Amino acid sequence: MITTVERLGRSTQNMLPFAKDLRRCGVGLRVLNLGGLPRIITHSDIRNTRLLLG
Repeated sequence: MITTVERLGRSTQNMLPFAKDLRRCGVGLRVLNLGGLPRIITHSDIRNTRLLLG
């Protein structure tokens, strides 16, 4: 899942507790800064991208 902070309706300062809650549920997160917009992607997204890129 790729999303922005704005799409989640979360402020930047609320993202750390939100990330901790997700990790407790077993969700792996990565944050990328693409064009100034923070994007959160899962480990499976990274794995799928690596498979596509070969």
